[in-house]
Amino acid sequence: MPETLPSAGGLAAMPSPSGFAAMPSPSGFAALPSPGGITAAWAAALIDGLARAGATDAVLSPGSRSTPLTLACLRHPGLACRMLLDERAAGFYALGLARATGRPVLLVCTSGSAVANWHPAVAEADAARLPLILLSADRPPELQDCGANQTLDQRTMFGSQVRAVHTLPPAEPEAGWLAALAARAVSQSRWPLPGPVQINVPLREPLLAAPDDPPPAAPAVPPLVALPRLAPDPAALAELARRCAGRRGVIVAGAEPLPAAPLVALAAALDWPILAEPLSGLRWGGHDRSRVIARAGLILRGACPPAEIVLRFGAFPVVKAVGQWLGRAAEQIVVSPDSRWPDPARAAALLLHADPALLAEALAAAAPAPAPAAPLAGWRAAEAGV
Repeated sequence: MPETLPSAGGLAAMPSPSGFAAMPSPSGFAALPSPGGITAAWAAALIDGLARAGATDAVLSPGSRSTPLTLACLRHPGLACRMLLDERAAGFYALGLARATGRPVLLVCTSGSAVANWHPAVAEADAARLPLILLSADRPPELQDCGANQTLDQRTMFGSQVRAVHTLPPAEPEAGWLAALAARAVSQSRWPLPGPVQINVPLREPLLAAPDDPPPAAPAVPPLVALPRLAPDPAALAELARRCAGRRGVIVAGAEPLPAAPLVALAAALDWPILAEPLSGLRWGGHDRSRVIARAGLILRGACPPAEIVLRFGAFPVVKAVGQWLGRAAEQIVVSPDSRWPDPARAAALLLHADPALLAEALAAAAPAPAPAAPLAGWRAAEAGV
């Protein structure tokens, strides 16, 4: 409920501006925030909503127009902040954080060409399905399309490479609704197709709160968002188990974060090796790596017989020799966790849309017969020789 101002001189109690605590002045009227105070509270409400929705890291490239957003990040106890002056470097640093943590990472920069310097990292995040929240500070509407310094149309800058674009109005006293928008943006960065989401934030001067501004009220709580995991279709799983049973195959782990333990357990159940690309995450970590082949690109440059069957998780291999070898496989099964169709060679005999971990666990539980003659020893010997 909105707080009310104390009545004075017989005036009826009136609601205070939403988002700010009523603070009586000596004359009995509430102290209202300055324009800079409204902007500071607006930025704080947005950042708090993003943090409550699951963001834990922010990468900041400071500039004048983005000052309220930068200060809101630095002051938030739930955010670990890194300061990188160059926006291009900051974008790729955030990309690495998103890959390592699996959580959306906030990027903050000032208006104009600074935003354009994110573009290479945004393109990578789109291709690699990595969640980023792009907080682009902008000039207010009255400074658009009139020659103002460092002013571009930032709303369409990234085109189809972002999952959504949210353009905010200039700061206003009512900031409670930003929590729900923040939760929505975080959700869009993670499901149904993970990737970057842009929030364009026009900010008017003054950009700083006045020393005597009242403190903002307690921030609104965003809704809890439960993201689904796509379980494999039972009929498709049975068909996959039938195709894998008793055959000499390989698991190919492509260039995107993949669940190590379920894939290793599946490889053990099938008695297959795992050809792991560097960005799959399977080449390192605490899991059993005895079945992981890290030098497949070197091995497959020579004359290698085609695989009977390939079960591929993640993106299509970036190593050319591996991709060419896959094209000669007798049968190729592709697993995709989302709506994308990761089969550029159009060689898939079966494509399953399912969460990789759930599918690997279900297929291992189905106990298809392992390969009749374990191919792992041959792969290990070949890797030792390159």
